[in-house]
Amino acid sequence: MPPRQYYSDKGEYEQLRQRGASRLMCETFHLEFHADVGIIAWADGDIYEEFAGPLMQEGDFWKIMLGRRIVLEDDDPDGSEFIEALLEDAV
Repeated sequence: MPPRQYYSDKGEYEQLRQRGASRLMCETFHLEFHADVGIIAWADGDIYEEFAGPLMQEGDFWKIMLGRRIVLEDDDPDGSEFIEALLEDAV
């Protein structure tokens, strides 16, 4: 059974899981999959606070493009370490 946010599009959830996302990561970062851009995560409060620059304002939303496939380490069930490592390299 997929998380509630994917009830209307179970195919999207299946795509995310096939491409390496865990159920917890899907729930935590409200992951989306789009064939043209790949996997998209929405920053949660902790990541937003740590990495958002001065141009980001309270209430802004931050989409993080993760690519077409992700590989999570066993000790990173929610994918937060994966996303933080990506942002440390990019920001």
